[in-house]
Amino acid sequence: LYNGIYYTNDGGDTWTEASTNYLQSIDLHFATTTTLFAVGYNQEIYKSTDGGDTWTFNYQGANGTGVNDYVNLGVFFKDANNGIVTSEEGDYFITSDGGDTWTSESIATQFGLMRSAYMFDADNIYVCATPGEVFNTSNGGTDWASQYYDYNPAFYKITFTSNGTGF
Repeated sequence: LYNGIYYTNDGGDTWTEASTNYLQSIDLHFATTTTLFAVGYNQEIYKSTDGGDTWTFNYQGANGTGVNDYVNLGVFFKDANNGIVTSEEGDYFITSDGGDTWTSESIATQFGLMRSAYMFDADNIYVCATPGEVFNTSNGGTDWASQYYDYNPAFYKITFTSNGTGF
């Protein structure tokens, strides 16, 4: 998704570039059937409320405005209100109001690339990182615990089935 967002309305036969205001997207996620969030370079978060046709700037983290800009790597919404965006060096951003406001947080012991997150609810969240690490919180991010660590694998995505099996 680098250098724009493209969409199809015909099962993939043709693709159209959405109006993204120069967004260089790395990941996107539906919060509702018409509201999407996209993340990418300069710790930027963009939002679409029309199913992805147009996009507006929503938020930028403090580490996205300097010489060594951080990159937002993952976005996940549990529902229309509760979402999380993962970034570099333990940074993440969390919202409980559908992206109207974002709280900047950090996992102090994480120094790699937090690539993906999964929310069971506003309190129970998992994130995966490179090098291979999985963290979880059961109190909405107040405390994080490392659930798994191995320097060799690079984890890019974390997801769970409806019965709680994680991948």
